[in-house]
Amino acid sequence: MAFPVERREHGHRAPFHSDIPPGDRLSCVDAGSRYCPCALAPLGECIECSLMRGEAICACRWPGACILEHAKWREQGEVRQSRLVPVLRSAVRPDGTIALTVRVSPLLAAELQSPGSFVFARRDDNPHFDAPFAVIQASPAKRELTLVFRTLGPKTKSLRTHDGFIWLRGPYWNGIAGRGFIDAACGKKCLLVAGGVSVAILPNLAASLLRRSNSVTVVLALPLGLHVSDFLPQEAIETVEMSFPEDRPRLLALMKDRSPDLVFGGGGRLLQLMVNELVGELPVMPDKAFAQDHNMCCGEGICGACIEMVKGKPVRTCKTMR
Repeated sequence: MAFPVERREHGHRAPFHSDIPPGDRLSCVDAGSRYCPCALAPLGECIECSLMRGEAICACRWPGACILEHAKWREQGEVRQSRLVPVLRSAVRPDGTIALTVRVSPLLAAELQSPGSFVFARRDDNPHFDAPFAVIQASPAKRELTLVFRTLGPKTKSLRTHDGFIWLRGPYWNGIAGRGFIDAACGKKCLLVAGGVSVAILPNLAASLLRRSNSVTVVLALPLGLHVSDFLPQEAIETVEMSFPEDRPRLLALMKDRSPDLVFGGGGRLLQLMVNELVGELPVMPDKAFAQDHNMCCGEGICGACIEMVKGKPVRTCKTMR
């Protein structure tokens, strides 16, 4: 997902979205968590539970706890609330981006260490200024959370002029399509390719993979929307810079040389399409994951801004995962 979503090219989406059958896609990212059942459930719009949607047959993926039974003894799970948090550090970086480090609870910081995590942030109590931001770093021990963004429009301009506090809402986890492959990777060879503002996902993603003894190679597509090299765990990964489409043969050679078990692609539509095509040329097909890139407004699947039609069915992409 590109964060913040204030300017985007129409039609931006991960290249394999339309290839995923609805039955393989409709798994809720919040299923079984403390946020389940969510506000969609009592309205008959539950993504996971077919019975709560009014269907006659149970066809859920069973996340470990029955959502229908949960709904019987608690109508709704915990609701994510915006909280006022203090800004510990705020700095304009050499590339013109803004780095904000805020104080959060150890629980929230721990939850936001998951790959693809993001939060909604704004300057004041006006909810119309909520904007999604990828988590660059989260430290439960220090109770800190770091966001990096570029000033693009009213939301980011407002956030830049904070007065020592900002409003934060989270955690959200669905910034990556194919996150199940990332969560399952252990002792694997991983190749991460990203450009534009989607590079904001890389530090948290790389750290998560390293915690499970994976080897990580990062390819940064120039020019970068955000410069995140100083947030990457440099001592444990290899970082390569490339320019596309000129370096397409070089990337293919790197893929063949490393024979990755997992490939991640993040960036604009052309970059994601290129990564997907190059993966198809490898002798052994690796697992694939891509940065989510869709319209987002509420983050809860309620407003409908994130809906995409897949095989003739509406899919709330900010809540569904594969």
